[in-house]
Amino acid sequence: MSREKTLDRQAGVTAGDREAVIANDRVRVAFDTDSQRYRIEDVCEGTVYIRDAGCRIDPGGKAWHPVEVVCAAVRETVQDAMWGRGQKLRIWHVPQAGDTPPHFLDIVLYDEHPFLQLGCGVRNPFDYPVRVAEVQILHEGELFAGRTPAMPFVLRGGAGAEAN
Repeated sequence: MSREKTLDRQAGVTAGDREAVIANDRVRVAFDTDSQRYRIEDVCEGTVYIRDAGCRIDPGGKAWHPVEVVCAAVRETVQDAMWGRGQKLRIWHVPQAGDTPPHFLDIVLYDEHPFLQLGCGVRNPFDYPVRVAEVQILHEGELFAGRTPAMPFVLRGGAGAEAN
């Protein structure tokens, strides 16, 4: 399929017992609920952009005790003033015990735009404050999956205001 053609970017979301998928005719994101890892690939070219990435929250100096986590996928239609209509796949990571708060990974595909949006958040179910020092939405993932970017750029300070 040629990139010059007008593409139908209408996103579809499916969720099975083991895998939740959000996809359109350009990009596919699959989340494995057992391994708690996801992959992002270009549908047209078959290029894998991100492989085996996870979403992790870190409290900083004191780590929460590792506990069993169950993942659940929720689909939602979104309407954004800037980007318009789209579909969101929210993956909840729900600890089964302990003091680790539930957190989520959001994957949004907009109908009229050729990009995806990743986001995350934490829900505090406790009656005391929860501090999060770091959020990693590409935790232990492989970026560009074995490929070398031709012209890599880094956004240094000021959201890219400094030259590379």
